[in-house]
Amino acid sequence: MSMPETYELLRERSYQSEIMDLGDNSQVTAPETKRRGQEYLEMSKMQQQGITHVLDEFSNVFNEMQGTCLVLGCKAGSLLKDKILPKLAKDAVLVGADVADDILEHAKKNCSGEKRISFKLIDIGGMRIPNEDIEKYDNIISFYYLETFQNMSRLVRHMSRMLKPRGQGLVMILSHHDIYDLHLTYRANPNYGTYMEDIFFQLPALFGLPNAAQIVRDNIDMNGLKTIDCKVKELSITYSNTKDLEYSLMTMDPFVHRMPDDVQEKYKKEFIEEYVGDKMKNGEIIDTYRVVIAQFQKA
Repeated sequence: MSMPETYELLRERSYQSEIMDLGDNSQVTAPETKRRGQEYLEMSKMQQQGITHVLDEFSNVFNEMQGTCLVLGCKAGSLLKDKILPKLAKDAVLVGADVADDILEHAKKNCSGEKRISFKLIDIGGMRIPNEDIEKYDNIISFYYLETFQNMSRLVRHMSRMLKPRGQGLVMILSHHDIYDLHLTYRANPNYGTYMEDIFFQLPALFGLPNAAQIVRDNIDMNGLKTIDCKVKELSITYSNTKDLEYSLMTMDPFVHRMPDDVQEKYKKEFIEEYVGDKMKNGEIIDTYRVVIAQFQKA
C-alpha cells in the first residue's frame, strides 16, 4: 500500500469515527497499556521533553488552575507529583485517571503520602461516563494519552460533560511520529506482520491527517466547548546514543510486547537500525515529531 493510499484510508477511518458512534472501537488501542508493563508506566525522554515544553509555554494557565484537576493518562504517577502539581495553585488537587487498575496501583504507590493527589479508573474512550463524574472537574489535563483512542468526537464529548461550567482543558495529542511510518512498512514483513494485523487501530487517531488541529478544533467547538488555542507544534529531541532512542521508541511500540523473546530482539535490532537512517548527524540522533496542543473552556 502506497503512503498516499494509506493516508486516504486513515482519513476515512477518522471521518467515520467522527460521524458514527457504533460499537466501541475507541477501546481497541487503550487496553494495550494493560499488557505493555513498565515501558508504558515510565515516561520516555521524548515524553518528558514534550510535557516540559507545554508546562513552560502555558505556565500562566497552569499557575491559575484551581479546584479539582483531572489528569487523563496518569502513568506511574510521577507526572502528577513531580511535574504538574508544583505548577498549580496551592489549593488545587489532582485526580489521576487511567484505563487499567494495575496502572493506577503503581501510581498510588508512587504518590502515597501526597494528600493533594488521588486516583480513579476512568475509561475516557468508553461509551459512557459515570454520572458521578458529570460536571465534577474544574480542569482537565492530558499529555500523550488521548491519541490512543480512535473516536475523537467521543473523547471531546466526554471531556465536555465532565467539566464544570467555565471549566478549562489543556491537552497534548501526538499526531505524527516517524515510528508509525516504519510500522506500516514492517506490517508487510512476513517475520513481523502477524503481530501487526490490527495496525490501523494502533496508530494515533490523528496520524496521517494534514488537518489534525482543525479536526480537534471542530470537535471542541461542536461539543459545548470554546477553543482558546489549538495548533500543531513540531518538536525535536536529540539522542546521544541508540540505546536511549530504542527505549523511547519501544515505549511507543504496541507490537513488540506481543512477540516471543527471540523475535523481539531481532525486531528491535532491525527496527532501530532502519529508523536511525539519515537521522544521525555529528554522532547524535535528531528525532522530530508533531503534536496538537489544544486549550479550551466550557461555556
